[in-house]
Amino acid sequence: MTVDRILFNFKTAYGNLKRKKFVSLSIILSLVLGLLFPVLVLAFGSAIIEFLNSSVIKDFDKVILVTIKNGSLSEADIKKIMIENTGIDTISRYNYFQATIILEGDYTRSNVVALDSNYRELSQMALCGGKWLDTDGLSSDFVCIIGKNFAKKYFAKNSLGNKINILGNEFEIIGVTDNINFLDSIIIPMNCLDKLHLKNHDLTYYIKFKDKYELEKQAVLLKDFISDKFKFTADIKLYKDKHKDDINREHAFTTVLFAITGVVLLYALLNIINIIFNKVNEDRKSYGIKLALGASQKDIFMQNFFELIILSLLSSIIVTLATLIVIYIINNYIFSFFSISINIYIICVFICIIFSLLISFLMLRKITKLSIMEIYR
Repeated sequence: MTVDRILFNFKTAYGNLKRKKFVSLSIILSLVLGLLFPVLVLAFGSAIIEFLNSSVIKDFDKVILVTIKNGSLSEADIKKIMIENTGIDTISRYNYFQATIILEGDYTRSNVVALDSNYRELSQMALCGGKWLDTDGLSSDFVCIIGKNFAKKYFAKNSLGNKINILGNEFEIIGVTDNINFLDSIIIPMNCLDKLHLKNHDLTYYIKFKDKYELEKQAVLLKDFISDKFKFTADIKLYKDKHKDDINREHAFTTVLFAITGVVLLYALLNIINIIFNKVNEDRKSYGIKLALGASQKDIFMQNFFELIILSLLSSIIVTLATLIVIYIINNYIFSFFSISINIYIICVFICIIFSLLISFLMLRKITKLSIMEIYR
C-alpha cells in the first residue's frame, strides 16, 4: 500500500468520525472514563506508598539504633567504633527536641531535628524545593530545612531565604522536604547543635551494618564496646523492631495496592474490549455496503483501524489532561502529596492503548475478510 493510499484512508477515517460526531464523542467519553479510573487509582496508591516509604529508612533490616543518655560521641569516638567494628558501613547522628522559635516577630514552639550529612544516605529524604544542608558554597553553617506543612503554615509564598530564630540563633531556610517524618519540623545541621547550648539532651546514632546477618549479636557486642571504651550507658534497639508498625503498614498497603491494580487494569481492558466490539458490530453493515460498491478489504480495514487509532489517541490526551487537573486540585486544595510518575502513566495508558489497538486489529481483520454474504448472514 502506497503512502498516498494510506493518507487517503486516514482522511476518510477522520471524515467518518466527523460525520458521526455523537457516536465518536460517546466512544471517546467511554474510553476516557475507562482509562481515567485506573490511572487515578494507581497514581493515588503510588503516592501513598512513596509517602509511607519516606517514614522508613533504607535497608532498615541492617540498622541498629543507639541512644546515649545525656552524652554524645565525638568524631574521634565514631572513627574508633568504625575501626574496631569492621562490619559497620555508616554511622549517622540524630537529635530531636522542641524549642521556642521566633518567626517574623512571633514566638511559637516547634519540633527541631539535628542531622549530620550521613543521614541522607540512610533516609529517603526527598526535597521538594531548595538544597540540602551539606551543599557546597553555603554562606553560613546556620541553615535549615523545613517540612512542607511547616512551610504552608507559616509562609504564604516562597519560604526559601527567610530566617528562623532558634534559641537565639538565626537560621536561613535553604530547603523544604516532604518526608513524612519531618512535615512539621525544622531540620538543622548537627554541627550547630552544640552552639544552641541544650541541656540534658539525648543523641541517637543510626548505625548501618554491611549485612543483616546476626544483627542481634552485633547489637550486644556494640553495647558492651561503648560501655567499656567510653563509659556511656547506651540504649540499643534494632530499627526493624522499634519501627515494625511502620514497616508492616508499608508492606500491607503495597500488597493491597497490587491487588487493586490488577482489578482496575482488568476493568479497563474489559471496558475497552466491550467498546471496540460494539463499534465493530455496529459498523458491520457498512463494511458490506463498501464491499458491494467496490472498496477493497484492505481499504476498509485501514479506514476503520485509523478510526480506532484516532479515538484512542484523543482519549489518551484527554485522560492525561484530566489527570493533571485532578492532581493539581488535590495537591493545592486537599493534601499535597498526590503525584503521578511517568511509569504509572505508561503502565495504565500505553498498555491500555496498545491492548485496544491489538484487539481492534484482530477483530477488524476477521470481519473484513468475510464476504458480503457472510457479513449479512
